[in-house]
Amino acid sequence: MLIMEPRKVLPLLGVLIFLLTVSLCGVKALSEEYHGKAHKGPVVEKDQWRILLDTEFGEITAIDVNEGPKGPLHHLQFFTLEPNSLFLPVLLHADMVFYVHTGSGKLTWANDGGSSTISLREGDLCSLNEGSVFYIQSSLEAERRKLRIYAMFTNTDDSTYDSSIGAYSRINELVRGFDKKIMQAALKAPEDLIETIIDKSNTPAIVHAVSEKQNTVQELEATFLKNFLGIESNSKKLKTYNIFDHDPDFQNRNGWSVAVTKKQLKSLKRNNVGFLMVNLTMGSLLGPHWNPRATELSVVLDGEGMVRVVCGSGDNDDDDETKCQNKRFKVKEGDAFVVSRFHAMAQMSFNDEPLVFLGFSTAAKKNHPQFLAGKGSVLHVLDRQILASSLDFLRGRRGGDDEGGKKAGGEGGT
Repeated sequence: MLIMEPRKVLPLLGVLIFLLTVSLCGVKALSEEYHGKAHKGPVVEKDQWRILLDTEFGEITAIDVNEGPKGPLHHLQFFTLEPNSLFLPVLLHADMVFYVHTGSGKLTWANDGGSSTISLREGDLCSLNEGSVFYIQSSLEAERRKLRIYAMFTNTDDSTYDSSIGAYSRINELVRGFDKKIMQAALKAPEDLIETIIDKSNTPAIVHAVSEKQNTVQELEATFLKNFLGIESNSKKLKTYNIFDHDPDFQNRNGWSVAVTKKQLKSLKRNNVGFLMVNLTMGSLLGPHWNPRATELSVVLDGEGMVRVVCGSGDNDDDDETKCQNKRFKVKEGDAFVVSRFHAMAQMSFNDEPLVFLGFSTAAKKNHPQFLAGKGSVLHVLDRQILASSLDFLRGRRGGDDEGGKKAGGEGGT
C-alpha cells in the first residue's frame, strides 16, 4: 500500500491536477470499442479500422485480426498526435511493440524497475512490458508534422491480450474505482482535491500540451512518477532501435528491406515480436517466399500494389471458408494485411506507384524467409530429377530415351 508523508503533498497537488484531473477521460470513449469482432479476411482497408478516439488534438484507431480461422487474435492500434499534444497516462495490460512512422516527441515510462523519459523520432522501434505506465507528448516542430505511431499488442502465453478489458486502462480507472476516503488516506491529499479528481467530467485521452519551461515539465514528470506511482527514476533508459540509422538487409534498384529481431533490440525477446519494413520501387516484385517461423501483420505506409497468398493445401476448390484458400488482393496506403506462417506470398508494386509497408512478425528470432526463385531459392537443394517429377515437368516426355530423361533431370545443383 502506498503511504505518503505530509511534506510530499504540496508538490503532488500540481501534478495530480495536471495529469490526473485532466486525464479523467471517460474510458467509455475507448473501452466500448475494444469489444469489436476480429476482422475476417486477409486485408483490412483503411476505412475499416475502428475509431477509438477522434479529437482536434489527435486520434486512435484499431483493428483485431486473426491468424486464420483458428489462429490467435492480434490487436493493432494507430496513434496520431497533432504537434504539441499529449496522450495521457495509461497502464498497459499487454506487451506493446511500436514504430514511429512520422514526427517526433518523447515517451515517459515507468514500471517496478524504474522510470525514464526518452526521445522519439521517425524510424524508432520500441517495446514496453505489460504493467508499465506511460504517456507520450508530441513535439512542436517547425514543420508541424504529426506524430504517427503504429503499435502491436502481443498475444502470447506470457502476455495475453484480452479484448474484454482492452490493451490498456486510463489512470482514472485506478482512482475512480476506490472510495474517496480510501484515496484520501492513500494519497494524504485534501478531500476537495480527491473529490475534484473522482468527480471530474470526461476529457479526451489526447489533449493539448500546455507550454511550460523544460525544467518545470521535467520536475512534474519526476514528481508524478516518484510520489504517485512510488517509483524512482531509473538511469537505465528504455532502449529504441532506429531503422534509418542502419543499412538495409537487402537493397538494389528495385527496393530495399530490413528486419529487426531480438539481436538488434533485446527487449523484443520478451515480447517475441519482430519487425520488418519493405520498400518496393515502381513496378517491382518481392518474389514468392514463405516464413517458416512467424505470421506477418503488415500495414501499407505508402503507395499501392497487389499481394498474392498461396495456401498450398490442395483444398482451394472447396468453398468452405474455414479452410485455407489462395488469395489475391489489392492494398493501398493505410490498409493492413495478414499472411500466416508457411503461406507462400508475393508483393508487387504498380508501374506508377511504389509500395512501402511495415510488418510485425510473431517471432523475435531471425525469420530466414524461404524464396522459391533466385540465388537463395530453397529449390536449389533438391535433386533436379525429383524436382522435375514434383512439378510434372517430365509429363509427356516419359517413354523417351534414357538420355533425354537424364538431360531433363541432371545431377542437381544450379
